[in-house]
Amino acid sequence: MQYKVQNDGNIALVVLEGQLDFSANDTFEKLLDTLKSSKPAKLVFDLSGLTTIDSVGLGLLYIASEDLQGVPVVLRNPQGYVARLLDLTDASKMFQIERM
Repeated sequence: MQYKVQNDGNIALVVLEGQLDFSANDTFEKLLDTLKSSKPAKLVFDLSGLTTIDSVGLGLLYIASEDLQGVPVVLRNPQGYVARLLDLTDASKMFQIERM
């Protein structure tokens, strides 16, 4: 997994690319530490460049939401398999999902 973080005022936009799975765990934890220190009012994960996600990757997104206590987390533009997994797991109950 690769990522880029862009801050636009109080909104943190994280563009994720590649695979969000077990192998991304350490990288995602570093990303989460960065996000917690910047204290955004809203967090947007752009998933359009994400090719795959598994249960661990989905868990990492849930951990991000819990660790950022009260910060709205948006999952933007999931594609293909990623979008199907989010639908199958009812991720919209936890996250706002934007499809553009």
